[in-house]
Amino acid sequence: MEASNVYTSTATFINIGLDVNYVDNGLGTITKQATDNGKFKVPKLRNVALTAPYMHDGRFASLNDVLEHYSHGIADHPNLASQAKGCLRPAFADEYFHR
Repeated sequence: MEASNVYTSTATFINIGLDVNYVDNGLGTITKQATDNGKFKVPKLRNVALTAPYMHDGRFASLNDVLEHYSHGIADHPNLASQAKGCLRPAFADEYFHR
């Protein structure tokens, strides 16, 4: 990906595994398609450090909270984006890594 593209929204909607069951279904609320549930627009990254709180519902107060989510908080949702699937940790991982 070109560096210039990192700072602009792709107008793409993806599911990044915030929840297994969503209160707000995001794009799915509009399209009424189950395959769109939990998908939200990918935001621009320009000045990201100045735009807290993060996520569509403001659940993360800091960028550290966001990194924590991507490190081991991703929910295995049926519509999870392929980019996030590589971040899923096996069920035994927390036990193994916190010894």
